[in-house]
Amino acid sequence: MSVKVALVAHNIHDQGGMERSLAELVRRTSDRVDFHLVAAGIAEDLRGTIPWTRVPVPQRPVPLFFSSFYAAAAAAVTRLNVDLVHTMGAVYPGKADLVSVQFCHAAFGELPSGTRAVSGGRLRQVNRRLDLAISTAAERRSYRPSKV
Repeated sequence: MSVKVALVAHNIHDQGGMERSLAELVRRTSDRVDFHLVAAGIAEDLRGTIPWTRVPVPQRPVPLFFSSFYAAAAAAVTRLNVDLVHTMGAVYPGKADLVSVQFCHAAFGELPSGTRAVSGGRLRQVNRRLDLAISTAAERRSYRPSKV
């Protein structure tokens, strides 16, 4: 009997670093691990081969996407019968057994403002600041010892 793992991430596919690392993890270990994917989207080749709870969330603006996924993923995971919860970053408010972290928003927010400047108009600037604030708050909540 293999371990049952809820793998929680915004997306699991071959575009992007975090997304691809998870897609490869699933492809290379699904013969030994019973994954249940909890994500907004997954790679075509994984559909129908791995159990997937689709988390339907608006894709834009990013702060709405993140906040919606965070809440909906919590509801989705509570309905699963799994041994472990593995998340990609602070994308889930519940207790996780394993968290893979490839980017730290809190550390990024501490960089000098010139190094994290975003091109674009006023709305884009507001969108980016709000995204950073929400992501940093999620990290502070999710990375506490009581949550991981």
